[in-house]
Amino acid sequence: MNCTKLIGAAALIGLSFTSAAVAQDDLSIGIVTFSSSDVDTNQMIDTMTEAATSQGWSVETLNANGDPSQAITAMKQLATKGVDAIIITVFDSTGLAAGIAAAEEA
Repeated sequence: MNCTKLIGAAALIGLSFTSAAVAQDDLSIGIVTFSSSDVDTNQMIDTMTEAATSQGWSVETLNANGDPSQAITAMKQLATKGVDAIIITVFDSTGLAAGIAAAEEA
């Protein structure tokens, strides 16, 4: 597995997708969203997805339905798939310790 980055959504928004730090072909990005019913979150995910796909990267978004345990499950699924980066929206990172550990291990 090659899950090398676990990035908070706020940090990612400020990160230029064309910077040398992330300029790489064929990256896969996993996004764990708090809820697909939140307009602001959807707009943020759409913006991140558009920026990533414009670089030729693949993006998979999983909805945690506001539940930290579903977010952890989603993070573990993405880590198992070997995505290059996982972006989590809204959740408190202390509640996602098991998912973070799975991503770090991968």
